[in-house]
Amino acid sequence: MFKIALFILSLGLTVRGEPFSLQIASAVAGQTFHVKSAAFVFRSQGCADPAKMEVTGKAEGRVNKSRRTVPLRIVPAPTPGVFAVNREWPAEGVWIINLAAKCASSMAGALVVPGERGPNREASKFLAQAATEAEIDKALRELEAK
Repeated sequence: MFKIALFILSLGLTVRGEPFSLQIASAVAGQTFHVKSAAFVFRSQGCADPAKMEVTGKAEGRVNKSRRTVPLRIVPAPTPGVFAVNREWPAEGVWIINLAAKCASSMAGALVVPGERGPNREASKFLAQAATEAEIDKALRELEAK
């Protein structure tokens, strides 16, 4: 009886102990043919019911010193909690992909720097909430400075 109670307790700690967050990868990590042509894929961590997760995405950029926003269509993969982002932003200028996700009452966000062969993980930022305008502007300024 003690072992069963300990197992149930550890199961609850595992589900509640992992914070809700997003992880990014190249499109081949999506492991299905219909997302392999995407710019990149992302998945959730710590969401008890990823099938009910709400996600939005925008490409935020600067082209010729002018700020631009392009709404993105986030494509769900067959695996719940895995999504593909297709390239829908122009080639000119500097761009970041602003992802926001909600799982029940938890929020997560990411500012993803797209690269030629998938996302630039080292330059991307992962957040415990949706990105603010100040965070987006700062990320764009850092990209322009490179």
